[in-house]
Amino acid sequence: MGHIFFVAKNNARKMRGELVTLVILSLLASLMLYTGASVLMGLSASMDDRHDEVNGAHVYYQLPEYYADEVEELLSQEKIVKEYDRTETDIVIGDYRNPARTSEWSTFEFFFGAYDEERTINKLDIDTGSLTAGDAVIPYYIKNIFDIGDTIEFKLGDEIYTFRVAGYYADPIFATAINISIYNIYIAKSELDEIIDSHPAEAVRGSSLKFRFDDPSKIYEYRKVLWDKYSSWKAADQANYLCNEIEINWND
Repeated sequence: MGHIFFVAKNNARKMRGELVTLVILSLLASLMLYTGASVLMGLSASMDDRHDEVNGAHVYYQLPEYYADEVEELLSQEKIVKEYDRTETDIVIGDYRNPARTSEWSTFEFFFGAYDEERTINKLDIDTGSLTAGDAVIPYYIKNIFDIGDTIEFKLGDEIYTFRVAGYYADPIFATAINISIYNIYIAKSELDEIIDSHPAEAVRGSSLKFRFDDPSKIYEYRKVLWDKYSSWKAADQANYLCNEIEINWND
């Protein structure tokens, strides 16, 4: 009988130990969940503020240049559109690196734009007047790789293009890797033209069409109006069907 009692007592002690461990792990999980939620909520609030600062797009399209005129005319006439803007946004697939830190190249997809082009939506709120040829504005979220004044190199085909990192830009749509895995790079228009014209295999000329609405609470509803109209246009003609778009709305 004593032996049975001893075994039962040890089992109870073991169970209490496991229960304590389970409670501690549950508390730690709850704390991590709370901390993660707080960070995400803080990030969301911060990005909303940033969106307001740069007059951010509610709906954003990136399209090949060949189709941009027609789609701009089609969508900008909708009554729900309060404001729209179109800027050059070229797709470039190539390699990049910071030669001061590594000899290895990383392959990525980029949106290249011109910092000397005027913007009214997703504005570049940096002093572009002080920038010169050879300067580049890069995404804020890769500042851990590039300091101001560092060299950023792009390799397209066999050619290497070198720029000085002159500033960072936190685009509310492309500000973090959570949003979308494309880097927005801004260089001088003259240099952008040279790169795009010299590398038809690695680059495609394009435009970004950015729309804002009177009532931001209806972004999903209004986004569908634009998307349905665009989809109808795309389905109406075989040539239009070849248009490869990237479409984002601010609530995504």
